[in-house]
This record gives sequence, structure tokens and C-alpha cells, in this order.
Amino acid sequence: CLSDWSSDVCSSDLHYNYAVVQINTGNLADAEEHLQKAMKLTPRAGHLYYALAALLSLRRDVEGALQSLKQAIDFDSRNRLLARSDHDFHTLYEDPRFADLVYPERD
Repeated sequence: CLSDWSSDVCSSDLHYNYAVVQINTGNLADAEEHLQKAMKLTPRAGHLYYALAALLSLRRDVEGALQSLKQAIDFDSRNRLLARSDHDFHTLYEDPRFADLVYPERD
């Protein structure tokens, strides 16, 4: 699988782990490609939407990041707590919609 990413043997987790490494090294296009592949294999996995939200935030795609973060939280509410202190979301810190997503108790 590592030599042929098109193989059906590649798992969602393998694509996800590879994507996280690519995000951390700044290879956002490659990371997004592998996150999309992982999402096709496991479409309701909150951690995949969370990683995509972080990637989109790093890319300064505010709308996409907020949408993906909302989906991540909908699938797993623990993502709300993670996002509160994740520096990958620094581009969203000033957006009131981000605060609404990660601090709903403030309403």
C-alpha cells in the first residue's frame, strides 16, 4: 500500500496518519488528497473532518474550516474541546462563528 496509494488495501487510518504528517510538514495539497480518500472509506469519522478543518484553517479557508469543524463536532463532541486549544485554528480565533462552535455554553 505504501508504494501504491491507489491500492484497495490502504486503510482509512493509513491515509489519515499520512495526511497528518503532511499537514505538519506543510504539504497541504497532499494532505487533503489523503484525507479525502480516508473520508471515502470512513465517511462518518469525526477525526477526519477535524483534520480537514485544521488543514482548511491553515489554508485560510475560513468558510470551509468552519463547515468541516461543525461536521467534526457533530460526529464527535470531543472535537469541540480539542479545537479550543488547537493552534491550527488560529485563523478562526477572532471569528464569532468559531466561538459559537467551540463554546456553545456562552449562548
